[in-house]
Amino acid sequence: MRTLISIVTVAFLCLGLIAKAVAASVAWKPCSLNGVQGKAECTTISVAEDRAKPNGRRIALRVVRLLPLSQRVARDPVLVLQGGPGQSAVTLAKFYGGEDWAAARAARAIVLIDQRGTGASNALDCSTAGRVDDPQSYLGEMFPEDLIAQCAAASRHTPTRRATRQWT
Repeated sequence: MRTLISIVTVAFLCLGLIAKAVAASVAWKPCSLNGVQGKAECTTISVAEDRAKPNGRRIALRVVRLLPLSQRVARDPVLVLQGGPGQSAVTLAKFYGGEDWAAARAARAIVLIDQRGTGASNALDCSTAGRVDDPQSYLGEMFPEDLIAQCAAASRHTPTRRATRQWT
């Protein structure tokens, strides 16, 4: 149990350091998100699509920073990596920027990151669910290997989204 707690603690510390590095090295621009109280800033971060090929194709990751609601600001933000699979963190900005999280936002920024393949970060729109005309297909394998391979192959031939995506 202690080992698990140590691993989780180190992971959170690393995420905080990553958030600080991202905040210092990107150009944040004011943006408006429906249902979000207070100010928000948006940016995109260009990363290698395949980490093993750093000079290969690049994709843009969408990042939103919900600024603290007060003047007394804590140094470390809350960093949100949404689960899913495939769910965009930015689509939940209204939740994190609303009344439920106002106490957390009083002194902390909340950073929402659309991970690779989600939301506005080169989303993979590949349905692995069943088909309406074949209800039995919903009871099969959740992520069939052949469909995942087809999806990945199709994504390699799709132009990447431009890093200049605009938010209103």
